[in-house]
Amino acid sequence: MNSKEYMDFVKKNEDWIDERKNINNLLENIKQKESQLEEDLSNMQEFAGKCAESNKIVTEDYLIPFDKALSNAKEALSRLEKAINE
Repeated sequence: MNSKEYMDFVKKNEDWIDERKNINNLLENIKQKESQLEEDLSNMQEFAGKCAESNKIVTEDYLIPFDKALSNAKEALSRLEKAINE
């Protein structure tokens, strides 16, 4: 390997390290948003329960798809994080 090839190799490694840091930062941002979504879902479930108690149309059954979607998103995020860190 000559010096140019070596320098190209080093540059690509540095670029990959930077990209990996960016990806990890994005993952952390997604995790923070996930926590906020969980809190929002909990608040929505509480509100739905209160609405149901006061004979409103909204019920907790309406929120089941949101809970499933959040669960699916968590699972996908977990798989993505595992793949990135391998």
